[in-house]
Amino acid sequence: MCAEVARNAAGLQVELCPSIPELLALLRGAGKLIGAVTGNFEAIGWRKLERAGVRHLIDFGSFSDTREKREDIFRHGVELARQLRGPETLVCCIGDTPSDIRAAAHLGVPVVAVATGIYSQQELAREAPTWCITTCAELMAT
Repeated sequence: MCAEVARNAAGLQVELCPSIPELLALLRGAGKLIGAVTGNFEAIGWRKLERAGVRHLIDFGSFSDTREKREDIFRHGVELARQLRGPETLVCCIGDTPSDIRAAAHLGVPVVAVATGIYSQQELAREAPTWCITTCAELMAT
């Protein structure tokens, strides 16, 4: 799969959710560390971020190459953030699936659920995220 994506990278169409570039730029400007935590393989995840034009805004990534469970991918992402900024670093996750919310909650990490994927705000709210919104623009308005 990674080789296929690499061969066809020029034609890879990546659609970002509304306000993602602006949110990432805002966080970057505020000096925040930004990580990508995804079920993609690393080579595919970075390629997608490159094609979406936001790779330069991401400091680190945690991928599924060696981690199958979403909770393990999130745990690794939290560990990477704390390695880079210190063990007391406050980490907050943003996710768009019930699995994202459960993984962050299991780790005791605040999670913002954003209903920009296939799950509605009501479906995500059932998982009791720290905050549940419909778009990333709402984050920037706070």
